[in-house]
Amino acid sequence: MRPGWSKFIVDVLEKISNLLEEADDSDFNWRCRYLNALCKSLVDAEKKPESLKVLDKLIDLTKKKGECNFQETLFRTRVHMYRDNNAMLANIKKETETGEDVNGNKPLYTIQFMKSGMIPEP
Repeated sequence: MRPGWSKFIVDVLEKISNLLEEADDSDFNWRCRYLNALCKSLVDAEKKPESLKVLDKLIDLTKKKGECNFQETLFRTRVHMYRDNNAMLANIKKETETGEDVNGNKPLYTIQFMKSGMIPEP
């Protein structure tokens, strides 16, 4: 998914994602991957509101069905996409600080903050 080029496959990714949703297979990792790719391609196509809806759908799916194989990537995408929304960032931070940190999201939260340009690197 190269920036500047992924906007051209939004329609294809949307169709594939819808077909995978209809199939509702027990192995939902492909569905999550395509939703993640759709989210990023919508940002590339300058359709951020639609992209955030897809991201929310993906987050709800992983909460309902369990974790997918690329939770770290999903977490990073989530922090990056919500970098302009302080309320959502506060919710993400609260989630990482409470409960068990099985995926190691506490340090990843700070690292992604730096990569997204929200805090300057030392």
